[in-house]
Amino acid sequence: MLRSDRELALDEVTEICKLAADLYEEAAEIVQDSDLGEFFQDVARARYRLLAELEEEIRKRGVLPSEPDLDREGLDHILTRLRAVMAKDERRVLLEKCERIEEAGEERVEHALDLAFEGRTPEVMLRIKDEIARARKRLEEEKKKH
Repeated sequence: MLRSDRELALDEVTEICKLAADLYEEAAEIVQDSDLGEFFQDVARARYRLLAELEEEIRKRGVLPSEPDLDREGLDHILTRLRAVMAKDERRVLLEKCERIEEAGEERVEHALDLAFEGRTPEVMLRIKDEIARARKRLEEEKKKH
């Protein structure tokens, strides 16, 4: 089945939201800094919540959200853990990984917002964009601490 540009854009946003939420959840388990771990956990919860809202909007369109590639995702989680554990500065590794996923998320949301969506979809997308901006600001602050 061919998917429209809108459906593809929504899939990309849901995929990056899921990847980001999973990354933050994992980072919270790895990082030694409890304040940073709490921030990571907060972002993960917020992203999962927004992801659920976006998936509900997708279902309202009569389309099922795509499922992530579990093999690729599992491998990515393993590599993230290995890099963080092996790095001299696990904190920096995790912050940089989070920054990269937020940058990718911002690009995907911007692209999706350029398309004409009806209903609550644009509102949810804007909330995702705001959450990305909030996370990026905090990530930048955390990088300056060390």
